[in-house]
Amino acid sequence: MLVASLQNVESEALREMTDWFRDRNPEKGIVVLGSVFEGKPALIAAVTKDMTNTVHAGNLIKEIAPIIDGGGGGRPNLAQAGGKAVDKLPDALDRAYRLIVDALN
Repeated sequence: MLVASLQNVESEALREMTDWFRDRNPEKGIVVLGSVFEGKPALIAAVTKDMTNTVHAGNLIKEIAPIIDGGGGGRPNLAQAGGKAVDKLPDALDRAYRLIVDALN
């Protein structure tokens, strides 16, 4: 599991990073990344196929996106969100971490 905040990374690069993570962790992998780019927070979650019954990326993003005054969604293995509340990005990532830990226990 990787939950991380990055500085000044655009959404496309975040997506590439999640692809890189899943390529190197083809099983039991969950990644959530957040960044502020051009004054707007973004979140992305990716889950390997074997973990989608445990952690659904789309549902995870739907749960944490409102924290950054945003919205988003996606598939069981990949989801994205954007928002407005830059200062709340750490809270959203913390919530994502706690939700994942709870799902794994």
